[in-house]
Amino acid sequence: MCGSRVVQVMCVAVVFSGAIHGKAAPEDPALPSFPSAIRYDLREDPGDLSSAVIWTIELGIQAEQADGSYVGWLIHSVTISGIDQDGQPTNVWIDASPGLSPSGGLWWVEHADPDNPQRSEFAMPPHLQGTASAEDPIDEDLDYDFEGKTYTPPAPPEEPPYEVTAALDYTFTPVGSGAPIASGEDEPVEVPPEELPGNGS
Repeated sequence: MCGSRVVQVMCVAVVFSGAIHGKAAPEDPALPSFPSAIRYDLREDPGDLSSAVIWTIELGIQAEQADGSYVGWLIHSVTISGIDQDGQPTNVWIDASPGLSPSGGLWWVEHADPDNPQRSEFAMPPHLQGTASAEDPIDEDLDYDFEGKTYTPPAPPEEPPYEVTAALDYTFTPVGSGAPIASGEDEPVEVPPEELPGNGS
C-alpha cells in the first residue's frame, strides 16, 4: 500500500533517457557534452498505468566523474509541472541551480556497465530540497522536497506493481502558503521503458 497523500492520490513513474559515452570528466574529449534527463510521472492512482499523470518531476543530469562502476551525475535542474487531463503542462516551476550537498554535489550511481546505464539504476533519486521559480508570473514559486526510498516488495504471492519498482517521498508547497498541494510517502515508483505510458490511456 502507498503512504499518506495530500490533495491527490499519486503514483510515480520514472523515464530515463540517454546513456553515458565515457568515464572521464566532461572537459575530457572522451566524454562529450551529455545533457540528459530523468522524469518522474506522478499518477492519480498508484499502481495503475492507465491512470492520468497529474504531476511530473524532471531532473536534468550530466555525467561529471567516474570511479570504477560508479558515475557521479550532476543534477543541473529540477522542473516540476502540473499536468492537465489532456496531458499538457498547466503550471511549470524550475530550479536552475538545485543544491546537492553530499558526495561533492554529485549523485553517485552504481552501474553494472557505466557505458550503458539502466533505468533501474536511477530509481532512487537523492534528497533534493529547494525552491523552484514559477514560469508564469501569476503563480507562486514552489518549495519542493523529495527523495527516493527503499522499496519493500509485498509478501508473496503478491508482486511489485511494476517491472522495476522503488519508492518516493515528496512534498510540493507554494511559497508562503504553508499547505502542501501534493504530498506522499513511500509512493511506488515505476521505471518504465523510454516510451511514455500516456495520460489516462
